[in-house]
Amino acid sequence: MSRASLDTLLATPPERVLELTATARRRLAATPRAGELRYLLLFCDPDPHVSVALARNTALPPDLLRAVAREPDARVRAAVAGRRHVEPTILCDLARDHEPKVREAVARRRGLPWALKNQLLADPHERVRLTAAVWHPVPVAWLARYARSPLAEERQVAAIARETPDELRCALAHDPSWRVRRLLVCHDPGAQPLEILAALALAPELPGDLAIAAVLEKAIRTRLDGMSPGDVPRSFITTLMRSPCVQLRTVGRELAYSARAASGAESSATVTRIGGAVR
Repeated sequence: MSRASLDTLLATPPERVLELTATARRRLAATPRAGELRYLLLFCDPDPHVSVALARNTALPPDLLRAVAREPDARVRAAVAGRRHVEPTILCDLARDHEPKVREAVARRRGLPWALKNQLLADPHERVRLTAAVWHPVPVAWLARYARSPLAEERQVAAIARETPDELRCALAHDPSWRVRRLLVCHDPGAQPLEILAALALAPELPGDLAIAAVLEKAIRTRLDGMSPGDVPRSFITTLMRSPCVQLRTVGRELAYSARAASGAESSATVTRIGGAVR
């Protein structure tokens, strides 16, 4: 919307605000210059998109923001949780919200107090826990406990957290739960040790999970990029050739062919050197 159009919108008398089109009301709700009276009128608007725009407005008065944070529509409460500045008391309430999408929005915030981080890391809903693990550092002591937990939900947190040591990742690569193992692929896959990539390549679930198979193939190619064919462990190539995933078997065959070609070239060079020395 142009500056002139916005000025015209701001000139709308307060008593006619609710007569505007839905698009205009949403625009007005998002404008920091609309004024408290118009915000109060728009708070009564039945359109949830108007309430979402209000929730994101940085000029919204604190009392009205507290009221918006109690709106029945979860999208509105999630928008409040996603604001740059939110009162700690409002955040605490939203972190206990009955809707997981609202708690997930809180988990995406930087700079949360430790108490809230720990609460979200132990949330009963998977997406909330994993979002908290991705967006916030997890204490190493927690990760060791999570990685060895009998609960797959807690092992998932250890699988996706950036701070999890490689030795714990290697153990999780053999986890009985595919949901735990596939999260390892999602975490910086190109930097994973070959031992982890090899264990994941043998997962029987791979042929039915095309998205993860594609990520794993790319991760393996990225991990091997820059390595000479002769430096790739033969056991790793053999593992890829035994994978239930056709893409990974193809990578294994390519590596095997390159390794044989490199070995043949090296042998030929050695014979040439020896022949030269004899002459």
